[in-house]
Amino acid sequence: MKIKRLPFLFAISLLMIGLLVACGSDENDQTAENEKTQPTEEQQESDDQDQEGADNNDQQASEGEDATNGNTIKITASEMKFEPSTIKLKKDQEYEFVMTNEGQVFHDFVEDELEIEMISMSEMPEHPEQTSMIDKLLGTKKAYAHGDKKDMKTLHMNSNPGDTVSIKFIPKETGTFEFYCSVPGHKEAGMKGTIIVEE
Repeated sequence: MKIKRLPFLFAISLLMIGLLVACGSDENDQTAENEKTQPTEEQQESDDQDQEGADNNDQQASEGEDATNGNTIKITASEMKFEPSTIKLKKDQEYEFVMTNEGQVFHDFVEDELEIEMISMSEMPEHPEQTSMIDKLLGTKKAYAHGDKKDMKTLHMNSNPGDTVSIKFIPKETGTFEFYCSVPGHKEAGMKGTIIVEE
C-alpha cells in the first residue's frame, strides 16, 4: 500500500512545485512590468521640472500676449491704493485702461499732465460732490468723467463701488507721470501711482 501512495505523493509534489514556479514567474513578470511603467524618482523629478518649465513658458507667452494684444491694462482701486501702482506704456501705441472699484467708496483715477489722444471711454458717474440736487433727484448720470471726450487731453476715470469703467487712448509724449485719486484725502493717504511712457 505504501508503494502505491508514493507515485501519487510524487505527482502531487510535482504539481505543487509547478504551481509555485509559475506563481513566482508571474510575480517576477509583474514586478518587471511595473518597473518599466513606473518612473524612477530621478525620472519623476526630471519630468516634473520639464512640466514646470513648460508651464512657465506658457505663462510668459500668455503675459507677453497680454502686453501686445490690445494693450489692455487692468487696474484695481480700493482703500487706499491702486493695483498696479506702476504702469509702463509706449508712446504712440493705443491702450485701454479697465478700472474696477473694489472699495467701499467712490474712487477716481486722474492723470492730468500726460498728453493723450482720446479714443473712447465708457459711461462713468459724476463725482458725488459735483452732482447737483436735481441730478440726484432725477438719478442723472453724466456720460464722461469731465466734459466731452473730444476735449479730454488727460486721463480721468470715475467709479462707484463695484463699478468697472474703461478708457482707450494713445499717449503722445514720453516721461514719468503721477496718477492719483482726487477724492479729498485719498491721494494723501497713499492712493497714487506712476505712469512711465517710453519711446
